[in-house]
Order: sequence, then structure tokens, then C-alpha cells
Amino acid sequence: SSDVCSSDLNEKHEISGLLDLLGRVASAYNGAEEADIKFKESFNLARTILIKTPGITLLDFNLTDKQKEDMIRWGREAVENTDFLKGGEFRADSYMYTSSNVFARLLTNFTGRMKYFDHIKEEIKKAPSFKRQSTTFVITGLPGMGKTQLALNFAAQNKDDFSKVWVIDCKTRMNQIADYVELAKSFGIKEKENVIEIVHRRLESDKTDKPWLLLFENFDSGELKKSDIPQRGGYIIVTTSVSSVCPWGVHLKTVNGLDEEDSVALVQSITGEEKSEAMLKLIKALGGFPIALNQVCHFIKTSQITIAEYVQDYLQSSEGEDISTPAQYEQKIAKIWDITYNRIKQDLKQKCPLA
Repeated sequence: SSDVCSSDLNEKHEISGLLDLLGRVASAYNGAEEADIKFKESFNLARTILIKTPGITLLDFNLTDKQKEDMIRWGREAVENTDFLKGGEFRADSYMYTSSNVFARLLTNFTGRMKYFDHIKEEIKKAPSFKRQSTTFVITGLPGMGKTQLALNFAAQNKDDFSKVWVIDCKTRMNQIADYVELAKSFGIKEKENVIEIVHRRLESDKTDKPWLLLFENFDSGELKKSDIPQRGGYIIVTTSVSSVCPWGVHLKTVNGLDEEDSVALVQSITGEEKSEAMLKLIKALGGFPIALNQVCHFIKTSQITIAEYVQDYLQSSEGEDISTPAQYEQKIAKIWDITYNRIKQDLKQKCPLA
């Protein structure tokens, strides 16, 4: 319909599906100062924060320092009033800016892994006194197993056990430094030169009775040396798909796919469907990989198709394949996106014949 292809973001609308959403996002680039959209699905509600930016449009890339400061302030004010988890179990209050940057990176439908949480706690208990030396724990597993979300949710659920919990994205050096700069700000440190060394010295001199916790996520290249971490005062958890990046750390159990019970719970939480033979086929086909299940189930939900319909398409192109290596996982994800693209293209032709 024409409504899908010509949406006015200055008015409130309900988003009826993925195509409707894509159309409205595209129209945002016409210069709207804010996108005041009412999302129909609870999935979107849980992940959407409306940040009002008066005087700044989506295509204003050359912002002044004052505008940048305003954007940060507006974002923080908006986030402080937003629940990041269903039911408001964790709330982004002032704790987020003084003691943790974990909450903004949590997914709302994290499922299971309670046994793994207990495993981390037991290993921390075995570690030497944090006041004497820091201990590094390493979580390994194939891409898409949910290693980062596991670490984030462990930190969020046990935040009261730590004086500070901070995520350091190690995917690139730029990301790493940016997270250290924010961590420095939480201590009132304004220096940006040698910020990593300065923050480490501050963490080592921490006088609180609780340890701090640093989460080094996406550390998939290079090697983490002992000199790269604070030497005392807390714990580091490294998530990686390459176990050799930190051979001297305490290696925790490898994170594998979700078991059937946790997989079913995840699929049901997103799709709302009852347990079925088709659901079990989907779980088996995707090896219980959390990210793959998450992507597929949200597509099923937004496209208003059934699991059985998706499984029929998926098994026709992927039957008999295994997921035991990173390359095989990438092939699976590529096929998931191929099926998704073809479905969207079919719907687009039906709803927007001229597209």
C-alpha cells in the first residue's frame, strides 16, 4: 500500500511489520528532527529510546562541541528513564554512569545459562584475594554462542558484588580506548592521553571493600598480556572465539549452544508460539546458537509467518549441514539472511508493486 512507502514521521504511527518499519526509517532521512514512532511490538518497545534532539537533524554530521555535549546529556537523560529489561528487573539509574556501562548493552530476552553463572561464581571464589592480585577469566566459544551476553548478564545480576562493572569493547583499538575514556570519566578523570594506563593505576589503588569487574568483550585478535590489565583490585572476564589470545588466564567452560529447554524458552519468548515439532526442528537445525535463533525468531515475529513456514524454507536450503566451526556458522548465518531477504523481497513486491 502507499502508506508503507510514504510515511510521515512527524505524526505518531503504529508499525505493522518489517516493511512498514523500513519505509519509515528511510523517510527519516528527509530531515526530521526526531522520530516520534509508536512501535506495535514489545520487541521494539524494549529496544527503543526516544531521544529528543532539538535543532539537530539526522544528517548533521559536523556538530560543534556544544552540540555534542548536548547530545550526550539528552541521551543520558532519556536512558535514565528507560527500562532495559522486561519488567524493569534492572533499571538504568545513576548507577549506570558512576559504576557500570553494562545495562545499555543487554538484550531483553537473554535465556538460561544459570549453571554457567554458578560456574563463574565458583571460579571467582577459588581465585587469589583480589586485593593482592587481579585474576583474568576467559570465556571461549564459537561466534554467535552468546558469550558476551552471558558475561553482561552475569555482571548485571551480580552488580552489587562489585564496586564497579565496566565493559571494554576490544574489537578495535578505537573502541577499546573510547570505553576506557568513559571509564575514566566515571572516576572524574578528564585526561585522554595514556588513558588506559591512568585508569589501570586508579583501579589498582581502589580502596573499597569490593572488587571491580572489567569485561573485555570481542577480544578475538592479538594476545592479551599480563601487563595489559590492572595488577590488583578486581577481576577481568575476557570473551573470545580464540582461546590462544590469553593462554595464562583461567579458562572457564567453553560456551556451547543452548540446550533444548533453554532454546525452547528463547523461541517462545520471541515468537509466542507453543512448543511444536517445527520448533524443535528449527532449534536442531540452528544448533541452539542463541544469536541465530534470536535473528530468525524476530524475523518470524515481524513477518507474521509461522515457525513451520520458515522451517520449510530453511531446511530446503540447509538440510544435513552441521555447525561446528566458525566458517560453518558464517555459512548458516548467510543462508538465514538469504531466506530473510527473499521473504522481504516477495512481501515488498506484493505491498509496493513499484518498489
